[in-house]
Amino acid sequence: MNQIVAKILIQRKRFNESPHVFTYKGEAIKQDCIIHKFKKFIRKAGLNDALNFHSLRHTYASWLVQKGASIYQVSKLLGHADVKTTQIYAHLATRDLSKVVNLLDEEDESPD
Repeated sequence: MNQIVAKILIQRKRFNESPHVFTYKGEAIKQDCIIHKFKKFIRKAGLNDALNFHSLRHTYASWLVQKGASIYQVSKLLGHADVKTTQIYAHLATRDLSKVVNLLDEEDESPD
């Protein structure tokens, strides 16, 4: 998790007596409730009905790849047993290929 998320969770814990991070009226929020509410908000916002809670995981991985994370790093973060499962995100990094090729244009600053 990044530092922003860590700060949010620390703040929530500071004002929450429960052992659970996310609660409603002092009770842990169940996964089914979150999934149902997420779908309800998707529909209310007029977004694509194919979006679901798992789409957030896909977005997380996509944004990491687009920001330059390697497929291997993303695979580890997602907990994939095989990097082949993570390969579906590889196409998102193709626009950065010209940047990689342009590395050859940079002069070597190491001493001869």
